[in-house]
Amino acid sequence: PLSLRPQPKMAGAGRVWRVGALLLPPAWRLQAPRRAFGTAAGRGGSNGSGRLVLGAAFALGGSAGLCLAARQRLREHSAAELPAGSLQLTLYQYKTCPFCSKVRAFLDYHGLPYEIVEVNPIMRKEIKFSSYRKVPILLANAGSPLQLNDSSVIISAIKTYLISRRNSLEEIVSFYPPVKTITEQGKEVLEYENKYWLMLDEKETKRVYPVKEVRVEEMKWRKWADDWLVHLISPNVYRTPKEALASFDYIVREGKFGTLEGLFAKYVGAVAMFFVSKRLKKR
Repeated sequence: PLSLRPQPKMAGAGRVWRVGALLLPPAWRLQAPRRAFGTAAGRGGSNGSGRLVLGAAFALGGSAGLCLAARQRLREHSAAELPAGSLQLTLYQYKTCPFCSKVRAFLDYHGLPYEIVEVNPIMRKEIKFSSYRKVPILLANAGSPLQLNDSSVIISAIKTYLISRRNSLEEIVSFYPPVKTITEQGKEVLEYENKYWLMLDEKETKRVYPVKEVRVEEMKWRKWADDWLVHLISPNVYRTPKEALASFDYIVREGKFGTLEGLFAKYVGAVAMFFVSKRLKKR
């Protein structure tokens, strides 16, 4: 039965009703409560009709609110959903690697399904097909198989593919060429050009980045995550020998190690990373 007493508030319900009520014709918004009050006063045969009108108003308001919410949700994720059906992804990773975690967070945020292959950090047999011997590696099939290396390149290339419908994924990946460089210590490393850029045309760029500062801010924090945030992990999780051992116990437990490999990694790795973290802390 209809009750006019105040009811407990439900999370989200008020918002849906308010949105729905705004869409009702003015006559409905005003007359439905009057009929309900008339019913409560015992106004003869209007009891059933009052309840019916008020119920219809609630149903219409709630449905309209849910419809608006669904449409908004669809608009937010349409860029990811449309091409995702033909995009088959396999991620080769170490579960505890921060760069792999970054790629998983990106794929999960965009609702992209993917398979995971956990790589043995010692033997790395799972990626013997690749001359690139680091993780993450993403195998993507959008009509033809393609290998994407480096977490930032993976994110930029897949995001570009989701937004731009003009180019194939293979063409997009070609915008991130690998370049060999020499570090200050004389070590040869492989870097990727443009890895923090989305390769969009002018129209797409204006849609994604309404003002120039938005793109600058995005690149600033993506670069900060790679150059600064990741390097803060070691000094914080290997502060003492006990913490270093606990950290490697977790790494071995969650990773793909054999029994002897796990024991070696746990104790030798913990000692090594304890001293590495001290050096990183000074830097």
